[in-house]
Amino acid sequence: MRLFGNRTRHNWRLKHRSALLLLVILFVAAGCSLLEPPPRPVVPTADISAVESDNAVAFNSLRTDAGTADVAVPVVDQAIVGLMEQASRQNLYAYVQTLQNFGTRHTLSPREQEEAGIGAAARWIFEEFERVGAGRLQVAFHEFPFDFGGRVTTQQNIIARLPGEGDHNGLIVLTAYYDSRGSDPNDPTAPAPGANNNASGVALLLEAARLLSARGWQQEIVFVAFAAGGQDFFGSRRYVQESMLDGVVFDAAINVEAVGGSPAVPRSMLIFASPDVPGAAQLARYFVLITNLYMSNFPVEHRPMLDRQGRSGDQAAFAAAGVPAIKITESQEASSLRHTASDTADRLDYDYLVQMTQLVVAAVANMAASPPVASAPAVAAMAAEGTYLLSWAPHPRAASYAVAFRIQASEERVLRYIGAAEGGEVVLTGLNPGYDYAISVAPIDSAGHIGLFSEEVFTAGATEAEAQP
Repeated sequence: MRLFGNRTRHNWRLKHRSALLLLVILFVAAGCSLLEPPPRPVVPTADISAVESDNAVAFNSLRTDAGTADVAVPVVDQAIVGLMEQASRQNLYAYVQTLQNFGTRHTLSPREQEEAGIGAAARWIFEEFERVGAGRLQVAFHEFPFDFGGRVTTQQNIIARLPGEGDHNGLIVLTAYYDSRGSDPNDPTAPAPGANNNASGVALLLEAARLLSARGWQQEIVFVAFAAGGQDFFGSRRYVQESMLDGVVFDAAINVEAVGGSPAVPRSMLIFASPDVPGAAQLARYFVLITNLYMSNFPVEHRPMLDRQGRSGDQAAFAAAGVPAIKITESQEASSLRHTASDTADRLDYDYLVQMTQLVVAAVANMAASPPVASAPAVAAMAAEGTYLLSWAPHPRAASYAVAFRIQASEERVLRYIGAAEGGEVVLTGLNPGYDYAISVAPIDSAGHIGLFSEEVFTAGATEAEAQP
């Protein structure tokens, strides 16, 4: 286990510590319409000893050196709700239909034709990013050579940057590949409308860029439409390799693929996140938290794997580089339509695609508005059984912190909140010594935007705290 933070500045006199009142979120009631502003969550004050998980584990107390103060908790931002409400079914349909109309977007299809082939599709996406960004997006082609069976072509990723207004240099990147192919991966002439796979992902990408570029954010957001997705996702691999060589820092990579659904699929989002990639599962859990706040009737299912069995996606390139990366896709896949002429725009459910877009916008907006992700806290075992010292480096924009507890063998998390004055060093008491816990922290700003959670640390590997003076 890797521990962060300062373990030497521990002067804790527990008998002088006042108890911190802790807050528990009761999320928005199910059944709220997605197109109406969701109600503000009710957040009552509660004694931590009275709150138990399904595994009947109580977190008996959480104390700090400073006195109790008003504590900011995650709340619904009505300005973000306003952006979500503007997600346009008409726009999404038009994006998917336009991409389908290029006939095929195969990597070896014509590059110079005006209305057909991969080149026309790339130019249209570039121009659409410029149009929806209204001057806020910095759009560029990222060109690279690609050898397809001995035929070398120049392929183009399309990158649209929305610069952040804060001083944090970590990027939030939202991606989708835009090429398509038929059942024969080597045939550049076969009809390949690729409506769901993956014009729907590009449509979400463009609509999210339109909505999020309507205002400024603290952190930079990058939208990338990748080429050569049908050829082992070469475009994303090339982009990540060059970015890492240039020293680019990615806080989160969110890949969207086949998000169009159909009238028959459950109204939910499926997220793949490999447990072997640091921060990936935390990113998936973040989407669960945001959907409970903003879209409680549109649940998220988190699957702890990189992708479906035997499959991959553009998130794999980021994951291989150690970047927290997830894949977002429809709740049930129509696998029989993949890479066929039957994957057409009329089969999609655009109301579902609106909902997928809304949730992605809500999550990315909260990430970009909040303080940056915290470093993983240090956890040190104290003399009393079930008592630990948690420490981390606070951020000046954090008004409070969420401390997340999870039994290591369970996905269930319990959140507790601590004011900024107490942030950085917390004594956790009364944890059940029979369980190993995973603990992480996330910053919250004064408006209630919650940031990404840190990497988890585990009580099972906690070192002993220094002896008290």
